[in-house]
Amino acid sequence: MDKQVVHKHELNKVNGQRYNVSDERQWALLNAGIEDLKEIHKKHKEFNHDMPTEIKLHYDVTQNKLSGKYRYDLVYLNSEELLPDHIFDAWFEEVKHQEN
Repeated sequence: MDKQVVHKHELNKVNGQRYNVSDERQWALLNAGIEDLKEIHKKHKEFNHDMPTEIKLHYDVTQNKLSGKYRYDLVYLNSEELLPDHIFDAWFEEVKHQEN
């Protein structure tokens, strides 16, 4: 089976399985992620460590595997030209072109 990298709302188009990709489910996942980030930040403060400036997560549905990359250096500066969508799109293309 060829691996495909798709946006979350496209999951049901690729392998015949059915996933709950409703807006409600996506918001629930986003809110869970925000709570996790708050907890990560709390632990970093508790142990007097710097918080990562960038955290990239990639979930492989076929292997049920979550992988992450963390950076602590300053990655992006405030910019009127560089929007969060641009950063996400660049990350998505990076994941699409990774050889697994």
